[in-house]
Amino acid sequence: MKRTNSIDTDRTTRFKTSMQIACVGLGFVGYNSAVAFSRSSYPVIGVDTDAELIESIRHGDAPFETTALDAHIDDGTCEVTTTISDASDADAYIISVPTPLSDDDTPDLSYVRAASRDVSTVLEKDDLVVVQSTIYPGCTEHDVIPELERSGLEAGTDFGVSHVPERYSPGNDRSERATRIIGSITDLWRDVTAALYEDVADDTKPVSSLEVAETTKLVENIQRDVNIALVNELATAMNTIGIDVSEVLDAAATKWNFDRYDPGLGVGGHCLPVDPHYFLSAVEDQGETLGLVPVARDINDSMPARYLEMIRQLLTAVGKRPTSAIVAVLGVTYKPNVSDLRNSAAVELVSRLQAQNITVEVYDSQYPADEEIEDSGITNGSTPITAVRNADVLVVGTPHDSFREFDPDALAVAMAPNPILIDPQRLFDPAAVADSDLHRPLELETGWAGRQRLGEPMGETPADGTVTDRRENHD
Repeated sequence: MKRTNSIDTDRTTRFKTSMQIACVGLGFVGYNSAVAFSRSSYPVIGVDTDAELIESIRHGDAPFETTALDAHIDDGTCEVTTTISDASDADAYIISVPTPLSDDDTPDLSYVRAASRDVSTVLEKDDLVVVQSTIYPGCTEHDVIPELERSGLEAGTDFGVSHVPERYSPGNDRSERATRIIGSITDLWRDVTAALYEDVADDTKPVSSLEVAETTKLVENIQRDVNIALVNELATAMNTIGIDVSEVLDAAATKWNFDRYDPGLGVGGHCLPVDPHYFLSAVEDQGETLGLVPVARDINDSMPARYLEMIRQLLTAVGKRPTSAIVAVLGVTYKPNVSDLRNSAAVELVSRLQAQNITVEVYDSQYPADEEIEDSGITNGSTPITAVRNADVLVVGTPHDSFREFDPDALAVAMAPNPILIDPQRLFDPAAVADSDLHRPLELETGWAGRQRLGEPMGETPADGTVTDRRENHD
């Protein structure tokens, strides 16, 4: 609902030049926002209810791979606190708190509502509230504003409300100043918000309403989720009929309007597995249903289970009992070159393998050797070679750049006989793999496994067809 304007046009410039910023929520997005505004010479106060996190930030030990905030704390341009009342002098409150899913895959807005309620206790006339958290269309109007109006002030008349969806991406420096979408409760508050974000972004894109801004972020990630699901489905089908999906994608990419997505173990992170459900919730509340979006979500969610089944079948195809096998996984973060496990498909695959009593060894260059990887219950190997030693299967879970220096032949030599390579995103050069003793699933499906289905002999498999226990050869 569009509200009436509450400020005059001159207020835009005056408000910007004197604004003090409160960043409410200091997770990855809120922390980066505090850094960005401090760097642009705004006085910033960061607020988070996690006392341990606040202490870590104060001591320059924030758990984020990004520019440190402690330099701005040291020079007095930024302070951090657990108490919202310490931010009562702020002119703008930027809310960046988690918006996860409940156990039934419906939106969990408890953090957004709580943060908005906290802000209402210090909100004053002519303040601006910006929600950066990813939310569904109508959430600002129906969930955030009622909490803010507990202050006794009226949104649009007494204070401004905008939605500026976050676009920060771990490990992607370009995202720090990415164009920001600006949706607001009134046109003039939109101008104020755009003027503010022009200092921390290369460009802004004002839109007509809060709802348009809310929907934009969801559509961005739904598109990626659907495209990844498509290529994952195609990869599964092509493997079944004996066609190399990577070669097909290479060829298709020569056409000018082909957008390439590569298959993988699934979709992870804090956005792609979550955001489609926020959009689906809003649509279903209006009595509508969607076909493609939930199917894509199901496909991507199913990929770790599909790869588990592939591993079991391939081990059987080369005469090995799955429960006696060793699977090595290189990389378990949700995306390359970051230390972030949120919704990691590789972690899900490791968990599923272990649940089947399959021994799993892991190495991830983003974490210290021989230590538990965050709170995953997974112990990191000391080196990639120790992780793959005597392994029957090597899975490239996450293709970190640091892995590209690995020699496929050296890995194969360290592994058990008839070693299998599962490399969905093709970390290793196909020619180098072909020159090694590593076997790709496609080779096994069209070669050894295919002949086995036809009753033909295969490698060292006994004539009676029994599956041998290869664990005896792993010493």
